[in-house]
Amino acid sequence: MIVVSGSSRHTLPLVIKLPPLLSLSVMPIPNFAASAYRHIERLNPSRLNDFMPLYLQQQPVGWVTPQFATELCRQREVFQLRTARSPYGHALWLEEDFATPTALTHWLDQLNSELIDAGLFSHTTGEYYPLGPRRSLPVGLIDRACVARYGIRSYGQHLNGYVIDDSGNMSMWIAKRDNNRFHEPGKLDQLVAGGVPAQISLAQNLLKESQEEASIPAELVRQAKAVGTISYCAATEGGLKPDLIFNYDLQLPQHFTPHNNDGEVERFMLLPIAEVAERVRDTDQFKHNCNLVIIDFLLRHGLLSDEEELYPELVSGLHPALP
Repeated sequence: MIVVSGSSRHTLPLVIKLPPLLSLSVMPIPNFAASAYRHIERLNPSRLNDFMPLYLQQQPVGWVTPQFATELCRQREVFQLRTARSPYGHALWLEEDFATPTALTHWLDQLNSELIDAGLFSHTTGEYYPLGPRRSLPVGLIDRACVARYGIRSYGQHLNGYVIDDSGNMSMWIAKRDNNRFHEPGKLDQLVAGGVPAQISLAQNLLKESQEEASIPAELVRQAKAVGTISYCAATEGGLKPDLIFNYDLQLPQHFTPHNNDGEVERFMLLPIAEVAERVRDTDQFKHNCNLVIIDFLLRHGLLSDEEELYPELVSGLHPALP
């Protein structure tokens, strides 16, 4: 294992050449699926009956608790409860049309500011997420801190940075989150991971996050391979999180060492892939959704045996349909 302080500096040459692809020398991780499946269950509890759909601009955009729906109706008369075919039997509608997405965004900003005063939100971030069933065509934008309370789909990007040495042994760079992080402080994380705000492309956001979190040069980030998505629908104290994560693999040169620029990482560790898998299988050291990203990586690289009990459930559990 190699450990690197999150703030250590390393200068890379301008031109980076990766080693030729070598035969991977890793045996399948034993007794993995049945134990690791708990991570999927944790992020996909069967609690949709606790929520009702939210409609804005005649489109379904989220899921809210009855308690939050009642508060919204109290704050604004334009919110109306309707009988609907939903797990809860009702839906919450915003009975007002907005001329532009910008107008809806400003209206929600004012509403959420009042909800902070009422103690329903603690803060806003100034970073906006798309609002609507399609990220590319939002009906408006909403502050990131408010997304879960409205049960709105959010998007993330996670990059698996791995190394294969001259003997074919695979290791993975793992970040340890700083203890001052608001969400899941001190947990283990991917080399690069973050949300995808509105009005930025996936490619631009991955480049930005990679440089901020791990100082990966742009010419190296552009070699990352998009390898698919995972999804989950987690019921939390803050609301519903029907999240979609875009996953990327990046084989890094053996001489590369990451360093953090935004103060969110305590240190980086280069761990043998078997140890990464064992930590997912045997512990809860990783941030919850990072476990799913690693499970996906292990499956795609053929590091899990399809003979294991719950192997099919492990595969399908990474891609539940989002409400």
